[in-house]
This record gives sequence, C-alpha cells and structure tokens, in this order.
Amino acid sequence: MATLDAPYVLESLMDHTGPLREDFEAAREGDSNSMFNLGLAFARIGQIDDAVHWYTRAAEHGDNDAVANLGLLLRDQERYDEAEKWLRHGAEAGHAMSANNLGNLLLGWLRFDEALFWAERAVELGSTAAAGNLERVRLLARYHVPDTEPNREFARGMELVEKADVDAALPHLGAAAAQAHPDAAFELASLLAARDERDDAAGWYRIATMLGNPRAMVRLVMVCLRQGNRDEARRWAEKAVESGETLAGPLLEALDED
Repeated sequence: MATLDAPYVLESLMDHTGPLREDFEAAREGDSNSMFNLGLAFARIGQIDDAVHWYTRAAEHGDNDAVANLGLLLRDQERYDEAEKWLRHGAEAGHAMSANNLGNLLLGWLRFDEALFWAERAVELGSTAAAGNLERVRLLARYHVPDTEPNREFARGMELVEKADVDAALPHLGAAAAQAHPDAAFELASLLAARDERDDAAGWYRIATMLGNPRAMVRLVMVCLRQGNRDEARRWAEKAVESGETLAGPLLEALDED
C-alpha cells in the first residue's frame, strides 16, 4: 500500500507530554501501535488528515485495527476507492471488523451479493456487530433494496408473507407504506383484499397508484369496475398503459369495446 508523501508537522502534539509525546516518538521509530494511537487521537479531535496519515502508516505496518478505522475515515471523506481497497485488504487478511465495515460499505453501494458475503464472513471471524446486523443484510440483499427504514420494514414484511404469517406481516408492510413505499402499499392492499377488507384495500391501492406503482393501477381498475365506476376504471387503465403495465392493455381494450 502506498504511503502519503507529504510530511506532517504534528504541531498540536508538540506541547503535550506523557503518552501522546511517547507515541509520537515511538511512531517515528516505526512502532505501529503508537501510529494507531496517534491516528485515534487525531480522529477524536477532528484532525482527519492527520488521522488518515497515521492510520495509513499503521496499516502499512500490518495493524488491521488501523485498516478498519482508516476505511471508515476514507469513506466519510468520499474517497471511496481507497476505502474499499483498505477494507478489502483487512477483510482478506481475516480481520473481522474490516470485513464487517466492508460489508456495510458495499451494502450502501447496492452491491448486495458482495455485501452479504462479507457480512457472513465477518460473523465467521467473530464480529458481534456483524452478527447483530446479518438478518438485516440478508433481507436487503434478498429483495435488492437500499438500507432505509421503509425498505427494512418492507423486506421484513415480505419475508413473513412468504412464511404465510400474514398477521405478523401487516404491521411491517403498513409501516413501510406509511413512509411512502409504493411496493409496500401495493402488497398491503393485496393482503387486505385477500382478507375481503375491500374498503381498506381500495384505499391502499389508491395510495400505491399515487406513489407510482403500475400494478396497483390495474388492481384499481378492477376495484372501480366492481363499484360500477367505469369512467374512473378507464382513466386508471389508461394511466397503467402509459406506465408500461402489460396487463393494462387488454383491460383498456375490453373497456373500449363495451
């Protein structure tokens, strides 16, 4: 790994005595633990360039804890390629925290398969943080959705639907739908319709259509027809066709024929 070329004048430490000065002296002699301590000290007082410098020096000397912290600092500075390079370096060396941080980084970039791989690898390496987050990563990776609160609720709800636990799924889908998640609104409406809760289902279909779900438009056509409102049914069929929903075409043709 390349080191930083620019010399760092650590003026903020020169007035210190005790551990910080000792770390500075030892770091200049090549002690990686002292380099790590300096990186940590600078990070805590917000001198990020100095923190990156000393974490990099420690990482180059084989300190994987420094690698894990360095990756996060580089990410926060939007130096993404460098962040991934260092975290991958630590993860491939078998460092649990680096593997966990790499998994989270990749999840944020929607690289789901890689994110799940490194999350599971971090758990194997003993990361308690990764173990606590693994279910979340698996759900998001399964449904290929970004890591947001509505998406987490949606993914959890869909998992419960697949397990035929509709009662448990409804609150999760409702929470996601209430946060303007269009697919959650559609799935919630579909579940309510299957339970013959037609008024509530129609309401959520309307919300889903307003949020841009074209499948909900098709379902709303059927709701309007059942209510005897053919003009509104035709309007929703036309919007569904415009949105590219293939099932809407035959519906619109049938409405035009009548």
